[in-house]
Amino acid sequence: MKFFPHPKFAASTVCALLVLTACSQASDSGTETDTPTEPPVDVAALDTGEYATEPHEPFGKADDSNGLDFETQRMAEFLAMPFEIDPALTERTKLPLQSIRSAAENQPLTEEEQAALDDNQFLYGVTSGGDVPSTEDSPNQQMMYQVLRFPTPENAKQAANQLASVGGEGSAPVEIPGHPEALAHTRLTGFDSDFTVVSYQPHGEYVLLSQVRAPEADRDVSLERTAKFLDVQAPLIDGFYGVEASAAPRPAGAPKVDTTIDQNEILRYTLPSLEGDETSNGGHNMGAFGPRGYALMADHAEPTMNLLTEADAKHTGSWATSLFRAGSEEQAERLEQGLMKLDSDDGASDAEPPKGLPNAKCLKEPISSGIVHSCFVRVGRYVGVAQQLDDRESVDQAISAQYIILQKADQDIED
Repeated sequence: MKFFPHPKFAASTVCALLVLTACSQASDSGTETDTPTEPPVDVAALDTGEYATEPHEPFGKADDSNGLDFETQRMAEFLAMPFEIDPALTERTKLPLQSIRSAAENQPLTEEEQAALDDNQFLYGVTSGGDVPSTEDSPNQQMMYQVLRFPTPENAKQAANQLASVGGEGSAPVEIPGHPEALAHTRLTGFDSDFTVVSYQPHGEYVLLSQVRAPEADRDVSLERTAKFLDVQAPLIDGFYGVEASAAPRPAGAPKVDTTIDQNEILRYTLPSLEGDETSNGGHNMGAFGPRGYALMADHAEPTMNLLTEADAKHTGSWATSLFRAGSEEQAERLEQGLMKLDSDDGASDAEPPKGLPNAKCLKEPISSGIVHSCFVRVGRYVGVAQQLDDRESVDQAISAQYIILQKADQDIED
């Protein structure tokens, strides 16, 4: 469950989401069982550094300062997973999950394409993707995709047309199998014989955008991935209902989105980052995610999503730590074991627990940029994870502080 190296999901440091019931998974009907006796914790010996040891106060409602973060994190739960598009897309991209809160933030697009968003009152969006592990026989297979929201279906349609008109040198129209409505073309990339299939499909008030890069010999595969993205993404985003915006008023009697931050009280029990710290937990900023949104940020998206779903962990907090809440204590134990196994299968080895916290389970794993230190602690239905690159002391302090906070967490919350 590594996040290193990993870009931030959002640039702001304030936000959390309401995960809609539409993204929940069926609950495990298993009953809780007694856990084996664990060694006693010496709270007085715990070194928590400067980390908080009390649950955070309620966050209130989303407002103008964090509303876009609130919305993009909600939208993340309605974004396609790379493995749903093609099981071969197993490698995490440089942008595994990122919010798009303005046209200028949409860095994969050219300035002309960004202008097309601005010209049509772009509201916000999310982007993700996946790569095929490169080999000598199959290099440079990459995919990036986005869901972009506009005020009206007409805005979305005009934006898609304007985006498609940008083209570029060497571009040529191409039809996406099964999707004649998609506006698509091929674009030369300058990498040997590689080319990119670019597609823009208006879908209600959204534009479904994708870029698939591959060697020319894999043209059919690229077209199939583009088509599959549209097949998967369209019904997913149909389940999302965006907050009313001044540029996108909802009709009278339309459903209202509750903008209370952290309605399910997972983030308030997640360890806050220290002021100015942008490196803990893989550089993630504060947020709460459903299984789909959280798995998009993980090293192994499919098994992570499966573990969270099987554990009935509908809401996960991400701040200085990651905090999972399973449906039962038994499910929490299996979740902890499963997450640790993902790391151990990658080459992580056991490490000593922090002083005073013998029930913490710690790992260390060498990667190209250093050593990832991780510690897991389980308290009832909660599993907390602290992770840091080349800083074991911070991990020990963070997981110790997380343990103390979890002593005060509500174990009876219904997700």
